[in-house]
Amino acid sequence: MECAEYEKMSQLEGTYWWFVGRREILAEFLKKTEAVREPREILEVGCGTGGNLDLLERFGRTTGIDLPGALKWCARRDFDRLVACYAERLACRADAFDVVVCLDVLEHIEDDFLALREMFRVCRPGGYLLLTVPAYHFLWSEHDVALGHYRRYSRSRLLRAVVEAGFKPLRTTYAITFLFLPILLFRLWRKLTAPLKREARPAVAYVQVPGLLSSFFVALLKVEAWLLKRFDLPFGVSLVCLVQKPVQKEN
Repeated sequence: MECAEYEKMSQLEGTYWWFVGRREILAEFLKKTEAVREPREILEVGCGTGGNLDLLERFGRTTGIDLPGALKWCARRDFDRLVACYAERLACRADAFDVVVCLDVLEHIEDDFLALREMFRVCRPGGYLLLTVPAYHFLWSEHDVALGHYRRYSRSRLLRAVVEAGFKPLRTTYAITFLFLPILLFRLWRKLTAPLKREARPAVAYVQVPGLLSSFFVALLKVEAWLLKRFDLPFGVSLVCLVQKPVQKEN
């Protein structure tokens, strides 16, 4: 991701409806990991500018991993448990973390299987991996290009990858469902109008909306979080996947 996008993300993560609402959904999934031992050690792979660190700290002692360009923004939040490395070569010992979190990061990695194998390595037996990824290739747009995405995922593609990496799937569901149609229409509109633009490079589609509308979007995602306590959602802009590293039986 380009430095300008890190700066934009840092400015938006605390208030932008997508990030705020998504944290409501993530909190419900993180509650499913509370069965592991105390105190919990949590690793966020690809922590970006640190917008999720406060949430993760509610569930355990958190370490953030990313590249130096992103970590400098985390440091500005006075967060010091940071490691600069690639997801494909995690600078962590094996079996070190009870919960590994990778939120909208896997799509940035060319060899996503190698990154998943590294997450499997650093996750303790019986520990959890919580993933979110963008869904559906037909939603591909300049937003993905600007963010440096290699792909968007189908449910089957994501499940196949985590199983091949060694994890046991516990739950996989779509999310950001109520806003699927307006986001789809917006992406289609951007594609149709792209030939009329003279922008030098693709731009991230963070659409600023009035405060009341932003609050309404957040409220919708809170409703989704409540619904996801009870059942999976059939489609959406994102996929949320909770998997577990099997406990090896002693011979």
